[in-house]
Amino acid sequence: MKSIRTKLVLLLSFSAAIALLLSSVTISIYTYHAKKKENLRTLSELTVVISENLMAPVEFYDDSTSKLILETLNSNTDIKAAYIYINQNEIFSSYVRDSSNAIKLEEITSTMYNNNDIKKALDYTQFNYLVINHPIVSEGEYLGSLVIVSGTDSLNKTIIEGLILQVLVSIITLIIIILLAIRVQKIFTIPIFELKNAMLQVTNNSNYNIYVESKSNDEFKTLSDGFNSMLETIRERTTQIQNLLDNADQGFLSFSKDLIVHNQYSKECIDIFSKRVGASKISNLLFDGNSSKKEFFENTLIELFDDDEDTSEIIISLLQKEFFINNKYISVQYKQLEKNLFMLILTDITEKKILEKELYVEKNILRMVVTAVSQKEELFELLENYEKFIYQVKHNVSPVLVARDNIARLYKDVHTFKGNFLQKDFINIPKGLHLLETKLSELLDDFSQDNRKLLELLDRVKFKKWLEKDKNILIKALGEEFFDTRDYLMIKSDDFDNLEKRVNMLLMTDENSSLHDDVIVSLKRCSYKSLFKYLEYFSNVVEQLALTLNKAVNRLVIKGDETISISKELVPFINSLIHIFRNSVDHGIDSAEERLNLNKSEFATISCFVEQSDDSIVIKITDDGRGIDVNKIKKKAKEKNIFTDTELNEMSEEGIMNIIFSDYFSTSEAITDISGRGVGLSASKYEIEKLGGTIRIDTRINVGTTFTITIPKSEYVV
Repeated sequence: MKSIRTKLVLLLSFSAAIALLLSSVTISIYTYHAKKKENLRTLSELTVVISENLMAPVEFYDDSTSKLILETLNSNTDIKAAYIYINQNEIFSSYVRDSSNAIKLEEITSTMYNNNDIKKALDYTQFNYLVINHPIVSEGEYLGSLVIVSGTDSLNKTIIEGLILQVLVSIITLIIIILLAIRVQKIFTIPIFELKNAMLQVTNNSNYNIYVESKSNDEFKTLSDGFNSMLETIRERTTQIQNLLDNADQGFLSFSKDLIVHNQYSKECIDIFSKRVGASKISNLLFDGNSSKKEFFENTLIELFDDDEDTSEIIISLLQKEFFINNKYISVQYKQLEKNLFMLILTDITEKKILEKELYVEKNILRMVVTAVSQKEELFELLENYEKFIYQVKHNVSPVLVARDNIARLYKDVHTFKGNFLQKDFINIPKGLHLLETKLSELLDDFSQDNRKLLELLDRVKFKKWLEKDKNILIKALGEEFFDTRDYLMIKSDDFDNLEKRVNMLLMTDENSSLHDDVIVSLKRCSYKSLFKYLEYFSNVVEQLALTLNKAVNRLVIKGDETISISKELVPFINSLIHIFRNSVDHGIDSAEERLNLNKSEFATISCFVEQSDDSIVIKITDDGRGIDVNKIKKKAKEKNIFTDTELNEMSEEGIMNIIFSDYFSTSEAITDISGRGVGLSASKYEIEKLGGTIRIDTRINVGTTFTITIPKSEYVV
């Protein structure tokens, strides 16, 4: 880029050159026309004289005298030819300086004769020749015309000499002007360059402490004084802003497209990063050691600098908003001040995070306490089963089974307990069991697995510690007496009265065998619990899971026979049903958009229907969701190498459907607290088959799915 000095010199020189060129052209044109006019006047005068001398020879047709008179023109080198015309373009006499041009010159004069009235005096220019015509008249009688043809050699020579002189004068003048321009630009540009350098110091180095001194007492001094005054104002305001930012308890910093932090930043930035951040790359400050996040952050910011402002808010929303830096939680707010200028506002939210965490823990504890109080009986049964599980867990590792089968059995129990304790809002047991599931998965992937490794793992698991932590939470909130009521058996007064009457009858008669059996049944009924009561627990399961997954689901509908009661021996089976209900909400129920597109009601419905026959109990769990896609099951089964293409093609649709009950089979892409491990439905089927029962699936795409569970009646059912 050319400097202002060069531009000023070039401008003055170019202007001078244009002026000199225009003046030279003007002078040349003026000189040419003046000289031409002068030559015409001279030739005209000469033509008049010759014409007067030719009157007598022409009148008396004296050709020899006429030629002698015409030859007197030989002294004028510019005259190329002369002709005397009489009688309709007839040449009476002529003079030609160069015979080689005779024909051309004669054509020029004859053209004039044909196109003009040669009885009048006239002149014109043709082919660089000046042609003069003058009539020869004696006593008013026209005798002929004298035509003289003159060249322009002397005229051209004079013009060329004048141009050469003008060029020389112009060059000298231009040199003088350039020298003057160089001097002038120094006078004008030195103060400008001093201002420019001062401005560069301000913009590039943020140096506001410079002072521009002007040696002249003119407009440049006024400009310099104004610039110095502006810097003083900036210094004062910068100091005020810096003091304000340093006392704002927030970090303020800015950077440009190179992502390098500018040297002006608030004091809080030093406290946050534990160092001065000027000239550091912002991505290195925020993502120390995390290359993938750092690369994404840098690419996103560069895209922000390049894209239109219309999309900037969308792109900013993709940037990470919270960071953990030097053991502090830092919130970051992004502000695009200009196209190539970004500002970050950093706030230490460590205390807020600690408070939120404490509130979150308190909230979870409160939920756990409320659930324990409202579902007291179910909780005590769950705790009793869990304590039995802890006591028997190592004894259940059968030495006659391979490690994989023992792990599979344990996996089902752990998964079921985790789901049930999650529904009771317990805190420590579900976390511990989730970690245990991960360890069991690693053992399954270990081809050198054996029962010894499984037993070693169980020795390290803190089952009792998790239980004690959760129980202590409840004891702290509800007191020791909460668990003192655990062993109490509560029965309805009507049932107790009925029992009392029957016992009295038994004691009053000797024939008591049938009454004895009836008493036993009555006693069992007192200790048994309504199947409906157990199933009502799953209403909360469905409701909470629907909220977690952001799905609109009506409250669980339970219908059917309400007279069925079961003993606590069937509780593991009832608890395993949680996996079917969770599967219905997670996999079965379609999204709001899908339901809208299929003209379904906004809220999905999951229902449970209970009925009994002479020899069995039937529980049907139905949803009106998306149904089970057989092709998706086949694809997943093939991906997980559970079955080959040949085996899948030979299976019936029912057989393919039953693959979902296989160990470790899941259509979920990721493992979460809700699904993904492929154990839930397998655990349900395991508990059903332990009781000699069956489970069947009926499904229709985009209509829904029904799980039909049939359990044979036994001594545990009344």
